Amino acid sequence: MRRAVRPLGGSIVVLQADDLLKAHIHTDAPDAVFALGRTWGAVESTKAEDMRAQHRALQAKRRIVFVTDTACDLPDSIVFEHGIGLVPTQLILDDRVYRDRLELTSAEFFGRLRAGHDATTSQPTPQAFEEAFRDAARAGEHVIAVVLSKALSGTYASAEAAARRVDPDGRSITVVNSRAASLGEGLLVLRGLELARDGWTPAAIACELARVRDQSGGFFTVDNFERLVRSGRVGRVRAWLGPRLNMKPIMALSRDGTVDRVGRARGHPTLLRRVLELLERALSGRAPAPARRRSRRHPRVRRAARRHAGHALPAEAVPRRSDHAGDRGPRRDRGVGGLLSDRGRNKRMSGAL
Repeated sequence: MRRAVRPLGGSIVVLQADDLLKAHIHTDAPDAVFALGRTWGAVESTKAEDMRAQHRALQAKRRIVFVTDTACDLPDSIVFEHGIGLVPTQLILDDRVYRDRLELTSAEFFGRLRAGHDATTSQPTPQAFEEAFRDAARAGEHVIAVVLSKALSGTYASAEAAARRVDPDGRSITVVNSRAASLGEGLLVLRGLELARDGWTPAAIACELARVRDQSGGFFTVDNFERLVRSGRVGRVRAWLGPRLNMKPIMALSRDGTVDRVGRARGHPTLLRRVLELLERALSGRAPAPARRRSRRHPRVRRAARRHAGHALPAEAVPRRSDHAGDRGPRRDRGVGGLLSDRGRNKRMSGAL
């Protein structure tokens, strides 16, 4: 679909949700786009008037356009609203390759994983990034790509290779290593958008994102040890004992973007308490409170999370993160995680997910 509509315009975003295909394009010929869409199926809704208004507002190129990969977990609504270029991770099921969110949703991926299918993931190809960069360059003067942690994936290398092809002089494309995954990566994209609206230069935005990145992190756990064993993060004996003793590993994204095991807990209540302790320590810079004081201090962490609920973004567990960590999909009744991010020079945001 992207190849078919590319002659009609730029800033192309195509996403799939179940059997619904969504497309965003800056074009001078919206009727031609709709006519092309009808050749693929029923067109349920259009925004022709909005698209024309956006085109008039964007006669001059935007100063900065952002590109990221599907591991960022940003909802479709935000991707479309801000015209973010989205590069799909490759999902591999039974030797067949699918493009994340375009040809296979997270729910479908985890469903097949739980059904016993052999599944893994791979970084986007340089060609996929090259297409996204060329589309973004048509819509903006400078492209900033915020991508999955270099330590977790070859995504950063693919993005750099594509940037060298599209921009050999390195003047119009900046690639930022998020050293994160999921919304840790997505929040950096949103912060970059805020800075761009405030008139920051691309170089200044890259520096500020690196500062925010170095003061951000996250905690999570998994219900399944299989991928942790494959990655070498957990030994086979511990993986065997863990479910039998109801032990849960606590994982964290480190400053260099790797996934490290930082603790363990027996049972869900203890796990939640321990993650809140880690959040408290990370936010305050102090060691966890003594046991006799925890009952008073943890409600303050929970209240802080509730205060920032308006800034929260919902996110499913994504295939790329689960491929490294070992989960088999969202388990809202069992999973627990924490996310913290210093998003500004004088503001700190935290939350429990």
